[in-house]
Amino acid sequence: MHPALRLCLLLPLLALMPACATITTGSTQNVTVITEPPGAACTLTRGDSTLGEVRPTPGVINISRSHRNVDVACQAEGRQNATGVLTSQVQAMTAGNILVGGVIGLAVDAASGASARYPETITVALPPT
Repeated sequence: MHPALRLCLLLPLLALMPACATITTGSTQNVTVITEPPGAACTLTRGDSTLGEVRPTPGVINISRSHRNVDVACQAEGRQNATGVLTSQVQAMTAGNILVGGVIGLAVDAASGASARYPETITVALPPT
């Protein structure tokens, strides 16, 4: 088969392939929220959107992946309010999209947030009042 014809047949198939990170890791992940001391209530937000609450801590929450950081605000009776940040990081497997999925794979992973990941655990210390 002529190489140009092979390429013409292969390109539509590549366009139909989902992206690598979207398939292997999904567009959500679990994060464990721990506070010192335990028993606090923590709210996770990204921009103007509330992603959910962990009440009481420690606890696990499933959040959507994004290239934007997540703010964690915690409060407990007899303690000062405290905050933490889940910093978004690019997954190493995103580089594999250049070889396998090309621009389409990168676009799918970026749009779904699957090319990003957060630390699996965050610990927030609430000082006494």
